[in-house]
Amino acid sequence: MEPLVSLVICTCNRCEDLERLLGSLQELTYPRVEIIVVDNNSTDNTRAVSERFNVRYVREDNQGISFARNRGIRESGGEYIAFLDDDVIVCNPDWVEKMLHVFSSDSKAGVVGGKIIARCIGTGSKLLVDALLARNGQDLGEENRILSSGFWVLGCSIMFARAAIKDISFNTELGRRGKLLLGREELEFIDKIARKGYKTGYCAGAVVYHNLKASRFTFRYIARHSFYEGISVYLHNGSKFSEKAVLAILANAASTVFYLSAADYKAAVIRFTNLCRAAGVFWGPFFKTLNAGF
Repeated sequence: MEPLVSLVICTCNRCEDLERLLGSLQELTYPRVEIIVVDNNSTDNTRAVSERFNVRYVREDNQGISFARNRGIRESGGEYIAFLDDDVIVCNPDWVEKMLHVFSSDSKAGVVGGKIIARCIGTGSKLLVDALLARNGQDLGEENRILSSGFWVLGCSIMFARAAIKDISFNTELGRRGKLLLGREELEFIDKIARKGYKTGYCAGAVVYHNLKASRFTFRYIARHSFYEGISVYLHNGSKFSEKAVLAILANAASTVFYLSAADYKAAVIRFTNLCRAAGVFWGPFFKTLNAGF
């Protein structure tokens, strides 16, 4: 008998995105799938949308993606557990089979990520879309493979073997929480898996579209997102990054001015995000002190 696979979708106030994802999951051909929607305190029609599909609905009152993901693991019964962001659409009816094929290629495969094609939905800044859209996707080639040690895969389309994640959980200090654009919770989680001796794989044929609203391609959003990414780097790695952050701020400020003067605006955007991220790392210890126990 095929192993049971749990598909977990953590969501908060994005019922239209959720409806598109759940619609795409109706085309899956794998015979043993359970779909779990973890509602992280939505105030929109998330529950009503979930109930229109053959899924299990769970509400998680602790605000934060890491709380929701941990709840999804506890609620799931599958031998394999996949997480899909609510703003993706699964492209392949045999998406599950393709991901499982990579696990079967290596007995120590503990996590597998698929190909992610990022798309801007709406009219965003062409400059920012051209510079940053690819960062929200993942294309590691046209062949399945087990990645070298130290490589990560993105968390918006990812599957774990339950044996690999036994006795570990997502760090609730990390990951988006309301308007706090924290992240890196999946990277730390994969690190924990690697320390147990498991490997990371990539599945070229398991494709999802990652639909990003145009509002994410403004300088205001990019600055906030990069700043919080820097805070997340600090929370993940600790105070050893603080001195490096000061040097990075100065270096990126200089390079940003240089690239702007050279009219290489795409490169300047990248330097701008690096500058904001470095500032976030520098702010990290203050953020942790001010938000102790949040």
